[in-house]
Order: sequence, then structure tokens, then C-alpha cells
Amino acid sequence: AAALPRRFGYAPSTPEMYATEWDRLQKRMALFNSLNPKTTPLPPGTPKNIDSKHISLDMWLDYAISHIREKASKLEEIDTYCRMSRSKADFREFIVAACSSRKTREYKELYNFVLKCFTDADTDLDGRIDARSFNDLVDIAAAAPRLFGFAPPASEMYATEEEKHRARRDI
Repeated sequence: AAALPRRFGYAPSTPEMYATEWDRLQKRMALFNSLNPKTTPLPPGTPKNIDSKHISLDMWLDYAISHIREKASKLEEIDTYCRMSRSKADFREFIVAACSSRKTREYKELYNFVLKCFTDADTDLDGRIDARSFNDLVDIAAAAPRLFGFAPPASEMYATEEEKHRARRDI
């Protein structure tokens, strides 16, 4: 349920929330128990270590929607727009903040941006980028800094497409 908010930096990652795996399990069990799980009678002969508690989809939806509504009410309108695309000054602040710590909202947004660049360049959807696709990946990723003049257009860096391909192949 937290994947989408985490994707955009609105929720902490699992390692940020829990000091240890044991801590995560304990807190998740406490959450499960707070949802008032129902108990289903087990068939005779079922081992005693089998838990018969469960929650229904309706119970999960009630919790998730309530939780999301509470968190969404705390978002400010300005937070819904990535600073990476608003202005030159915002882009600079965004990149500095993104590179300062993996725990910042900006880092999480930058991660999502880089992931999107990779998936856009991975045209055969195999999770790998060959030399030709790498050239596309660089162009896709460079569009953001080029928007505000932080990187020159490829046409200023390379005289021909072949020169651009050669230079990027050698990276």
C-alpha cells in the first residue's frame, strides 16, 4: 500500500521506518491485530501452531483508505509538483537535496526519474540496456538538466550522430 507514496517520496522506506527486521515484524503484527482480525475455526487435526486469524479485503480497504486520507490531508499543494521541472533555481536545489541523502524526498523522486529514464530506454523490456539504448538513455536523462541550461544540447557537444554514439559507447 505504501509503494506509490514511497515512489514519490511521501512515505519513508522500510529501512527508514524499522531499525531491524524483528522491529518491522512486531509493528506489522501490531497493525494486523489493530484491524481486529477474525478467527476462522480450523478443521480437526490442524496443528496448533497454525494461526486462524485473518482480515478481509473490506477490512484492508477500510484501513488503507482511512490511512491514505489522513496522510493526504497533510500534503501541501506545492508538494505535488516536482521541483526538478519548475525553475532553474528549484532544479538546482532539488538536485543538491537529492544527492545529500537517500532519505530525502528529493532522492526518492530522483530515483523514480532515473528509473523512468531506464525503462523508457529499455524498449525491448528485458531490464538491460545495450549500447544503442544507452545512447537513448543518456538523451532521455539529459533532457532534465538541459531544460534549464545545466547541460549543453548534444548538437553542441558532437558534430555528428556517429560521434555522439562513439563517445557514449566509450563511457
